[in-house]
Amino acid sequence: PTPPNFVVHGSGLSVDAAAAAANRNAALAEGGQASGLDEPPPVTVEPVDPPATVTLAVPFEVQLLVVNHSPRPMNLQLQMRLTRMSGVVVCGPSFKNLGEVPPGGGSAVVGVRLVALVAGLLGGWVRGGG
Repeated sequence: PTPPNFVVHGSGLSVDAAAAAANRNAALAEGGQASGLDEPPPVTVEPVDPPATVTLAVPFEVQLLVVNHSPRPMNLQLQMRLTRMSGVVVCGPSFKNLGEVPPGGGSAVVGVRLVALVAGLLGGWVRGGG
């Protein structure tokens, strides 16, 4: 099981700072207040111009845009969790330290090298934090 401090997408990507969004969603599922649900998650991760096609078993580079929507600066680390990755695996380090990302829409772009193991993958393999 994934620790409650992480939001893990189907791609296996996680951002520690997204814990607040996970906790907010868990509280709502347990009958908690819906306050703040219209706000964006504190951090989102989205691909920047992902390739339309890739060749199976051939590494490719994808740039990811990480945006800090919170009102405070955050020291972020992007993590790729092999056990949660489906059809794609990271080629290289499984995490990248992004450093301090400014508040209120500050962003960082980070490149990750991936390998597709299954065909038909990039239609939605990674989308932002919600």
